Amino acid sequence: MSEIIAIEDPEEWDDLLAGFQDASIYQSFGYGVGRAQEAPSVRLVLNEGGARLGLAQLRVKTIPGFRAGLAHCYFGPVVRTSQDADPQEVLDRYQAALRVLLEGWVQPRGLVLRLVSHLPEDLYPGVTRVLEEMGFCPLEQRPYRTILVDLKPGLEEIKKSFRPRFRTKINKATKLGVRIEVGGDLEAFRRFQVLYDEMYARKGFHTKVRVETFARAQSFLRGKDRMMVFLATYEGKDLGGLVLSAMGDTGIYLLGATRILEELPNHNASNLLHWRAIEECKNRGLSVYDLCGVDPEKDPGGYRFKTGFRGRELTYPGSFDWGGSLLSKAAVRAGEFLHRIRGKEA
Repeated sequence: MSEIIAIEDPEEWDDLLAGFQDASIYQSFGYGVGRAQEAPSVRLVLNEGGARLGLAQLRVKTIPGFRAGLAHCYFGPVVRTSQDADPQEVLDRYQAALRVLLEGWVQPRGLVLRLVSHLPEDLYPGVTRVLEEMGFCPLEQRPYRTILVDLKPGLEEIKKSFRPRFRTKINKATKLGVRIEVGGDLEAFRRFQVLYDEMYARKGFHTKVRVETFARAQSFLRGKDRMMVFLATYEGKDLGGLVLSAMGDTGIYLLGATRILEELPNHNASNLLHWRAIEECKNRGLSVYDLCGVDPEKDPGGYRFKTGFRGRELTYPGSFDWGGSLLSKAAVRAGEFLHRIRGKEA
């Protein structure tokens, strides 16, 4: 018999989340609050036969007065309770948790469930097939790719595995006198925001990722779940920054930014920032450092930089939609159309 329990207390939710190795900031209470301006979140414990299968945080947009809307699950449900869990067992548990979620919560509300899976096809063969067999339809989007750095070896061995030029730049930044400060308060986020906005203005890029979302989330995170803001400085000037989240067994590079100084054009702060982040992840006993996305076509420079880590490149299934009433599906299509129009106008 399946059972779904809604959790409203932030401490209770994050304590439950701490029991899963595939937990990430995207399923944390704080992140849900950080994005509450877009849509409120619900947090659900998924049980079957008296056993806990997993947890799922959903951002839910509904149409008032109707059984219709969209529930968005990003990097969930979390189901892996040990680092060395058998991939097939994880996949079976994931499928069972999704079935409980769909039958016990999504379907009765007539919602469309939009799922972004956190199980890469390379590590969990068949995850895409399982989703499609359950009735999920892939969206016409490019699959998500990232690079994972294995943190199980010692620090020196990890560093030796980098491309020689990448290691050299870490050493050069250190010899130049670049210093790394680590914080997590609002002032650290403010300093990072300045670097981030300046970089995107300089490159002429548009990004949907908002530093403010993570800064709001930070207010609701506790202890080791709190993000770390690494700031590279030289003679009192900020050169670059990196925002790291360390939950479950993985450290995720969430955001990064660098500044160009005329008096120090080749400061290599980015290389040193990542190395300090990896050191922190290693000290915390994490097993993986996630470089949070690569795209050799849209961002060839970023791709070249990240391949310097010589990590393992993985492909994730991408986004899928499941079910929903006719009204829900129509509302989702209309919302996406308006979103595209607004994006073009911006």
